[in-house]
Amino acid sequence: MIENTVKISGRLHFIEGVQEQISRMGKYVAFSVRQDTPWEDGSIRHDFLLMRAFDSDIKEWLRDKEEGTPVRIEGRYALLPEVARCMFKWRRSKK
Repeated sequence: MIENTVKISGRLHFIEGVQEQISRMGKYVAFSVRQDTPWEDGSIRHDFLLMRAFDSDIKEWLRDKEEGTPVRIEGRYALLPEVARCMFKWRRSKK
């Protein structure tokens, strides 16, 4: 098994809190985390990290949030070669 731990921070973007979608992993709510990174030349790079929330508590938490809400997210990405399947679980970091 190959596993990576990820920690990111940014602002909520494009929350589809009322629209649940379905994948082979189950029902989820899609959203993005926007990261604005200053470059040496003074410009700002805008990155949008696509996310899916499968956990019902996290989906409910997202429904109450507005565009631009600051977030910190921790997650684990595991690749299981024996079943050729990827799993990504995340949770909100508590401040």
